[in-house]
Amino acid sequence: MATALEAYLASLDAKRAPHAPLVVALDRIVRAHGGPTLLLELRYRILIYGIGGDYRSWVAAIDATTKGACLRFLFGTQLNDPQKRLRPGTATLCSLDFTTLAAVDEAMIAPYVQEAVARYPEAKVWLREQEAERRRLKAEQKK
Repeated sequence: MATALEAYLASLDAKRAPHAPLVVALDRIVRAHGGPTLLLELRYRILIYGIGGDYRSWVAAIDATTKGACLRFLFGTQLNDPQKRLRPGTATLCSLDFTTLAAVDEAMIAPYVQEAVARYPEAKVWLREQEAERRRLKAEQKK
């Protein structure tokens, strides 16, 4: 049986397959600095890293693109980013983008991964609060 990483790499189309080495390098860094509770699964056609199998409130994700690969953080907007390397994506998500293997700097990436894992409990609470607020607003609109 193939691992999630192997299955993901096998699924890459011709435009994204050249960036497989970036994915492998990022996966190695995330696993090395994410700790033993950070687990990997292939979901939504991307690599998802969740704490203790919680993939709904995932911590990080890796995806190859036609231009390179990106390391996404579901709660990236809550991470310290003094050098402004995180690219905003949604209200909560931010990404680090890589176009060459030489740009994959473990010393730069590791603190983001470590902080994302460390802040997971508070991020999960924040997510529950946001979902409760959305439900409340939806219920008010129905009145």
